[in-house]
Amino acid sequence: MIHAPENTNKKEVYAMKTVVLAVNDNSKFHLLVNFLRDARFIEMKDNIASV
Repeated sequence: MIHAPENTNKKEVYAMKTVVLAVNDNSKFHLLVNFLRDARFIEMKDNIASV
């Protein structure tokens, strides 16, 4: 499980990672989106790629 680091006086550097997922089931997609929005360690931008 990934979680946010505790508050410390040290500056921490994080590399940005991009993950692309293909989800064919709408209900599972909405569950995933809600989980990611609630996760404090993830910044999520609404960006839908058009094909």
